[in-house]
Amino acid sequence: MSNPFLESLPLTDGKPTIAISTLTVERKLRDSQFAEIFLAHHDGLDIPVLLRVIKPGVAEQIDSRIVDDLHRSIREYAKIRHTNLTAVYDVGFYKGQRYNVIEFSSGVPLNERLKERPLSECDALKILNPIADGLFALWRADYIHRGVSPARILVDSEGVPKLDVVNLPRIALDPALIEAHAPYMAGFWPPEELKQSRNIDERSDMFSFGATLFCAVTGQSPFGKGSRTELIARTLTETPRDPRELKPDLAPDFCAFIMRCLQADPAKRFECTCEFIEELNALKNNIQIQPTLRPSSFGPLTMSDTTVAPAVDARPLAVGDSVGQCKLEYLVGAGAFGVVFKARHQLLDIPIAVKVLPIDLASKNPDYVALFLREARTAIRIRHKHVIGLYEAGQQHGQYYLTMEFAPNGSVLQLIEKSGGKLPPDRVIRIIRETALGLGAAEEIKIVHRDIKPANLMFGAEHEIKIADLGLAKRLPVANPISGQVDLSIRNEQLTMLRGENSIQGTPAYMAPEMATSPDKIDIRADLYSLGITAYHMLTGSVPFDSPNQLQIMVKHVTQVAVPPRELNSAIPVELEKIVMKLLEKDPGKRFQRPGELVAALG
Repeated sequence: MSNPFLESLPLTDGKPTIAISTLTVERKLRDSQFAEIFLAHHDGLDIPVLLRVIKPGVAEQIDSRIVDDLHRSIREYAKIRHTNLTAVYDVGFYKGQRYNVIEFSSGVPLNERLKERPLSECDALKILNPIADGLFALWRADYIHRGVSPARILVDSEGVPKLDVVNLPRIALDPALIEAHAPYMAGFWPPEELKQSRNIDERSDMFSFGATLFCAVTGQSPFGKGSRTELIARTLTETPRDPRELKPDLAPDFCAFIMRCLQADPAKRFECTCEFIEELNALKNNIQIQPTLRPSSFGPLTMSDTTVAPAVDARPLAVGDSVGQCKLEYLVGAGAFGVVFKARHQLLDIPIAVKVLPIDLASKNPDYVALFLREARTAIRIRHKHVIGLYEAGQQHGQYYLTMEFAPNGSVLQLIEKSGGKLPPDRVIRIIRETALGLGAAEEIKIVHRDIKPANLMFGAEHEIKIADLGLAKRLPVANPISGQVDLSIRNEQLTMLRGENSIQGTPAYMAPEMATSPDKIDIRADLYSLGITAYHMLTGSVPFDSPNQLQIMVKHVTQVAVPPRELNSAIPVELEKIVMKLLEKDPGKRFQRPGELVAALG
């Protein structure tokens, strides 16, 4: 019987074909050696997803048969659904390019948690037992993950651990694939993977799982610390350490399980997957695991700008309140138009920064919500060690907030104040260089910060620079006990003219001339100018242009030349002064054109 509907469809290989849904690509998130990853919206499911597009030149880097194997592998993975595995929704071709559509999961990567301190046995199993369940689902489908490591485990907003998808078929790893995955897997790959063995099976995942469990309770890989090359070499030549060398009070059966996973000979690990799961469950039963915390009251933020009105009885968040999985511990301060709390993630037991948009601001003007969420949509695109990482965005009882990486060692501005106004040149060089590296990551995805200044350069756990407030627009607040602090911050430091995306925004003392004259045409060179002003401030103890009148400061940036910093501090090296003065050129074309050029000049 003929069917008019089917007969109307285009044919593919002689069969009627219909496109059920479409993807709306929002923005590029990151690049890998073989693929570009985009944040997109699945119009059919009305959810955010990741679109991974394999680069056209991949076949030139690795054997085309391996490319075909990669494609077949991800198709097999797409058949598997498990709560603790990132899902694959679609696999296909478009104009000759292969692509995958993958579940978008936000949350705290386990490796970030471990930078703070190791987990207890109980907390480690609370996260990794569900991951093992996900692996078992893969193994039953005759699929090997080949990518288990702390960097690929996320704990989402509801406290659910998820193992990210890795697209590796059951073949010997091509050297190019080893290079591509080494940032995540060095110290966690089994020896047979690194020897490019063809005998890869479930026991390889057991090794990586054991190495991840080792790292979870000690903070290190079983082969210590070092470069990727060093960790790979040790995996091939050395016996992994007993975790009790780093944490003597670990339970003997817990350590025995880890060491059995880490046997160099796969035959000495576990005889079968059931034995592995049984042994792991026995550990769980022997170690009292507390129930998982209640789910948070929100999900990962979608890309819709729809606002939620504050509840009638909503009150401002305060110290002691819980936001999702985070408990607010103390008020850090109020800058821009957000209030920042230091909090603790109750499941992962790590410090978190929570930025809150005051209720009265959100209710007064919906634009405040859109501008507040712009920071989330900007920051989520960048993953770089010199940029504050965003973990989650959401709303609770009509109050919007962001959870992000906490920088425990204060800001560059605080360091300047503690140091009597000036910093030594070698410290300034390091700060400029690390900031430029972070700006380079922003430049790659066409982001301009627009407010680089000492207060927005934070120090991480290892005193490395972390760029904060990425892409945050400044808006005039209204008064309330907390918003009053915001109002004071903006009146003292910020300038904003509401003109949509091309608004003038930033801090006048650090603002590039073109931000005042042509804000719609600025690029990364405006951030480099602001970094030059920041360097000048660190070296001399003052900014080059100042006035009680904010608009007068902007005029000076446009019309006046800065006094050379060596006239104010003769200890500044001549070459460093040249770099600063080049950053402060009025004409953007005469500055460093890219952050990478500045990094190269600093040596």
